[in-house]
Amino acid sequence: MTSFVTRLAHHLPSHRRPSVLAYVIAIFETARSRRVLKRLESRMLEDIGVSQQDAKMESTRSIWDVPSHWTK
Repeated sequence: MTSFVTRLAHHLPSHRRPSVLAYVIAIFETARSRRVLKRLESRMLEDIGVSQQDAKMESTRSIWDVPSHWTK
């Protein structure tokens, strides 16, 4: 599953950055992904190579706690 920002970035010229709206949408998509991650069963987490502890930690992060490369 690719994020909206990733899909958007492939369609924009390299000198353009995604809009503020794109960042807001990406933040909400990240929050949704974290909710889904929280509900995954142990064997599903194992399939994607994520420990239960890491999944729990990621799913409890704040909606504003996004990857550092988004803020550069």
